[in-house]
This record gives sequence, C-alpha cells and structure tokens, in this order.
Amino acid sequence: MTAVLSAPPSIENACYREYLKALLEGDRPRCAEVVQEQLARGVSLKKVYLDLIQQAMYEVGTLWERNAVSIAAEHLASASTELLLAQIYPQIFAQPHKDRRAIIACVPRELHQIGARMVADFFELHGWHSFSLGANTPTAALVSMIRERDPDVVGLSMSLLFNRPHLEAMLDEISREFPTLELFLGGRAFTGDDAGRQAREELMQRYQKLVYFESLNELEDYLTNV
Repeated sequence: MTAVLSAPPSIENACYREYLKALLEGDRPRCAEVVQEQLARGVSLKKVYLDLIQQAMYEVGTLWERNAVSIAAEHLASASTELLLAQIYPQIFAQPHKDRRAIIACVPRELHQIGARMVADFFELHGWHSFSLGANTPTAALVSMIRERDPDVVGLSMSLLFNRPHLEAMLDEISREFPTLELFLGGRAFTGDDAGRQAREELMQRYQKLVYFESLNELEDYLTNV
C-alpha cells in the first residue's frame, strides 16, 4: 500500500492575526514565540517569511497609508521585524552553500530595507553567499563592493518612486563598469499603480541586463532553477 505524503504545514489565519496584533502592539517576545512555534510545527522558513513576516509588513504598510496606524507604529513594526529576521539567521546560514554570490542593496535615499534583507536571506536559503548592504547605499560603496566580491548578481531595492533618479544613476555607473553583470530589481515602487509599472518597463528597456522580480515567489522560482 502506497503511503500518502501529507502536505507541509501552512500558516493558519488565527496564527497570522495573532502575530499581526503582537507586531502592532510592539510585543516582540510574542512575535518571536509565534515564529518559533511555526518553525517547530514544521512550517518552512519560506512560508514563515512569505506568509507571516512579509504579509504582516505589507498589511502594516497598508494600514499606515490609510491612516489606521501612526508612523510611530509602522516604525516599531519595522524594528521588531528586523530583530526577528536576525533571530532566524542561524537557521538560514546553516544551509549548504555553493560558489555563487549576490550583493543586495537599497538605492541612495531609500530607507526601507526589510524587503532587501529578506531577498538576501532567500539567496542564502538557496545556498548562495549574499551580502546585504542595507538602506541608503551610496553608489561608490556599492561599486567598490562589486569589485571586491565579484558577485554573480546584484539586486537593487526601491520602495518609493521618487527615488528613481538615484536608481538610474546607480544603474548607469554599474552598467558602465560591469557591462556583463546581471542586475535584479525589486520593491514596492514598481507595483500597485500605473506609474510604477510604467517606470519598471522603461527601466527594463533601457538596461539590457536588468531583470525585475515582483515577489519573493518569483525570486524563489529563479533560485530553484538556476
């Protein structure tokens, strides 16, 4: 008789709502408990990232845009999330690694770095060595790091569309010095409205080595098959 394999556990809605409530209240210990409880249940790190941590931050951002929570509450949620990501790192870095390298950075003036950190973690989960340079990365610093680390891929994150001139200046410099280097682009600036989608299409036409990923799921597909 053939054994039937059960599907991997998922994040239940009640668990997600509890996590979101704790996040908005600044209850970091409870947030950490929820994350560890899900990992102990056998929920994958990918699902914890996508269906718990990322989804909660998206909802916090939407609540802030609707004036349902204060900017202070949004900042508190961001700080709590970064702390949680740091606590998960040991499990991510325990994965077997191969000789592939990625540098992930936020464009100059871009202060939202959680998405970029999660992207860097996804590379690590798939055995890459990733180097996350964080928010507001100066172009000269990024170019210097590229020379030093010789990455296979450089990923750039931008959440606010008015930072586009800084992104283009960064892309110009990288493309001029490293014309064959593969470039990835992501961030909320390019989703959700026509202006973002148009900007994305214009950038893809202008920079031939630029690849856009709308979500971590799309990045997951790339990393699984590369």
